[in-house]
Amino acid sequence: MKKSDISLVVEMREKTGSAEGRRLRKSGKVPAVLYGNDFGGAKDALMIIGDNIEMRKIARHSGILDLECDGKTFTAMVHNFQWDYLHDRLDHIDFKEVTLGQKIKTNVPIVLTGTPVGVDHGGNLDQLVHDVEIECLPSIIPENITIDISELDIDQSVTIAEVKTEEGIELIFSDGVQLICAVHPPRVIEEEEAAEALLEGEEGEAGEAADGDDAPAAEGAE
Repeated sequence: MKKSDISLVVEMREKTGSAEGRRLRKSGKVPAVLYGNDFGGAKDALMIIGDNIEMRKIARHSGILDLECDGKTFTAMVHNFQWDYLHDRLDHIDFKEVTLGQKIKTNVPIVLTGTPVGVDHGGNLDQLVHDVEIECLPSIIPENITIDISELDIDQSVTIAEVKTEEGIELIFSDGVQLICAVHPPRVIEEEEAAEALLEGEEGEAGEAADGDDAPAAEGAE
C-alpha cells in the first residue's frame, strides 16, 4: 500500500563491487542499499539498483518515499548519498526503512526567506548553519525549515533556539545560542575603521620617535 506521494521503482541486484558499480553507472543505473530490520540478511540490507534520472530527482529529498521492489513496497527515506562532483554524477544512495508510527531523527535544510532590513541599510547577511537535526514522525518530516529574516537589522542574529517549527517537530541541538545567521555592518565601514586605527598607531609611533630625537644627550657626551 502506498504511504507516500513519492514512489521509486527499484530492482534487486545480485552482484556487488566497484567493477559492477561502474558497469551499472555506464548503463544508466545507480547502485543503492536499503537498510531495514527484517530482510533476513546478515546486515539487514537489500542490494538494489534504480534508474539514474529518477534517483537524481530524490537524492536530496528529506521526507519519506515508497520504494517498489519485486512486488513489495517499502516505506523509506534517503539516509545518505555519494555524488561525484567532478563528473556531476550520482554514484550511490543509502535508503533506510522507517516505521510510520515511530519518531525518527533526520537533518533537513534551513531556508532563509525575505531580505533583512539590515541588508537594505548596507549590512551583509551571513548564513552560518545550512541544515538542522529534527525529531518527528516520518509522515510529517518537512522538506525544509523556513526562517523569515526580513526584520533582521544590522548587528542582529537568529539563534537555533529561536527557530519555530510546526507542531510535532522538535529541533535537536546542544547549544541554543548557536547562530543560524547574522547581519554584519558594511565591510567598507569596517575597513575604514581598521585603516583609521592603523593610521593612529603609525602617528603615535612617529610622535614617540620624534620625542626620542629631542631627548637630552647622555651625561659625558662631547
